[in-house]
Amino acid sequence: MRRLLGPRTLAALCASARALAACGGGASDTDRAQDALDDIPAEAREAAEAADGDTGDIGEGGSGPAEVRPPEFMLTGPQEAPADMVLDPASCVSPDESGPPFFDHFVPADWIRRGAGSSGSGGVTMSGDHRYELPDGTSLTLDVETESYVEGKPAGPDLRTPWETWDFDITEFGDAGEVTTRITYEELDPVEIDGESFDLYFLDQAQSDLVSASEYKLRITFAEVPTGGVAPQDRRPESAEVTFAWDAEDGDVPEEQVRELLSTFRLAECAQEGLVELYETLTGTDFSD
Repeated sequence: MRRLLGPRTLAALCASARALAACGGGASDTDRAQDALDDIPAEAREAAEAADGDTGDIGEGGSGPAEVRPPEFMLTGPQEAPADMVLDPASCVSPDESGPPFFDHFVPADWIRRGAGSSGSGGVTMSGDHRYELPDGTSLTLDVETESYVEGKPAGPDLRTPWETWDFDITEFGDAGEVTTRITYEELDPVEIDGESFDLYFLDQAQSDLVSASEYKLRITFAEVPTGGVAPQDRRPESAEVTFAWDAEDGDVPEEQVRELLSTFRLAECAQEGLVELYETLTGTDFSD
């Protein structure tokens, strides 16, 4: 049963999915907490303030109780090991784990894991990467970054305005003065993951001497989550930015190999459990009912 968010519940939203991913203090943390607060419909905030702590039940037209639906997940289908590939599991629950969150996936058996990293406080909302050495000696980083949302859309680099493009500018200063180069991503055919289609992009580092890596990049949407209200529109996607990056001067990473690896992505059970617990906290709802 859904209940209106009271002031203390609203304050607790500072421990949002984004704030939980970076609770070490600083402007970045404040921005992420505010992003989550902004996701709550204005009418829900106003009603909570007017009630001054009253968290009475509400329903359609005020005639009965309404329920906040729990997160709904995608990419949960069967996962089979392709030939000559090995499982690389998600890291999403323990503070002493590091590496990408959210997705279990397979990588070629001849890729050697050379390191892993993570950002945030641990838990399901952290971001992380795995670094591999390929058979020809090329170093490749697979990065999975939790996305913030603004106005129901993925946030751009400033975390305050909606995302528009992967493209970016590089400015250099030399004898000719200030020169700005636009670095662009080529849109490739979509990649299929568990029956879902996601746009795939490629950055060729040959565009500029100032670019140190080529990339394959995509946004993977894997859930629909509540934002604090009870109306059908009071929900948004949950997604992650996934990037494969390597120095093309060291070797080549075939597109087909990246597509095959991506096709094995599945949302880990620990990620599903962690997201359910997180949104129970953020909405004040017990989804076990």
